[in-house]
Formats: sequence, structure tokens, C-alpha cells
Amino acid sequence: GRFLAARGGRFATTLDSKVLVWNVRDPSQCTMLQPPQTYNDLHGLDLAPDGALLAYYDEDTIKVWDIQRDRLYRSIRPARAPGDKAEVHFAFAENGKLLACLTFDLDANLGPARLAAWDLGTGELLMDVAAHNGPAYAISGSAQTPRFVTGSADGEVRIWQPRATTNTGDRVD
Repeated sequence: GRFLAARGGRFATTLDSKVLVWNVRDPSQCTMLQPPQTYNDLHGLDLAPDGALLAYYDEDTIKVWDIQRDRLYRSIRPARAPGDKAEVHFAFAENGKLLACLTFDLDANLGPARLAAWDLGTGELLMDVAAHNGPAYAISGSAQTPRFVTGSADGEVRIWQPRATTNTGDRVD
């Protein structure tokens, strides 16, 4: 598998166009999700804090899968889809109510990394900003609050609040 995520008593990994999800307490309980309309290898992967939802990127669309019901929960088409050679990373925040996607397009000659965040209940885009001037590969969400932290290759760390009026990302020194 190319990506790995662990939360809420589950861990997941990608394998070609499938996602394997295990129960941490009993690894023999493995579920293979084979989402419909998957054309390429899946990119990015994260589990919500309670392990109920799984996010991944496929064919210019962010898909959020409801693991319990084995069905698509939400499909989000970002305004700025990353190219074919993109790093895509996800994080949930606020108990799975928010989802953020950090992308860096390797074809963009070290252009800015972008951060977008959505309210999963409504599908509303809360923010879409240039998060870092260069490559950024790290993102994490707060389980209890509507905050995300991103980190770039140059060591810069920023804290983001998607529901804020202005969003420039507070730098952490």
C-alpha cells in the first residue's frame, strides 16, 4: 500500500484501487472497500477521529467513504484540482465535521502548496488558500477544535482555522 492511516480503533492502507481497513483489536477483521468509479491508484488517505469516515483522492475528486455503511458519504470536487503528479494529504478536525486537503503539485516547479477545507455536513468550502511557498507534506487536524496544522519542507509550521474571517495561517516559531 502507498498510504496508511490509523484512528478510532481502525487502520487503513491503499492497495491499487482498493482500501483495506482493519480492526486494531482484531486484525483478522479486515474489510476491503472497493469504491466504485476508481480509475487510478488512490491518493491521500485519512480516517476521521472515530474511525467512521475515510477520505481519499481519486480522479480529481475527494471522496469521503462511510465505513460502517460501506457507501460514499460525500464527494467533493476541489476548485483547483492538483495535477497528475501531486502530493495529496488529508486531515479531519472537530470530531470528523471538517476535512482539509493539503496539496502540492510536483509539476508546478515548486509552486505554492494549497490548503482547502470543507464542512462535511454541508459540503461548504470554508477556505482555499496558498498555504506555503514551496512543498508541504504534513497536515494534522485537531480532534476537538476546528484547527489544522501544516508543515512545509523548509520547516515552516502554520496553524489554520477554516471558519476564521481571514485566513493567513498563524506561523509557529
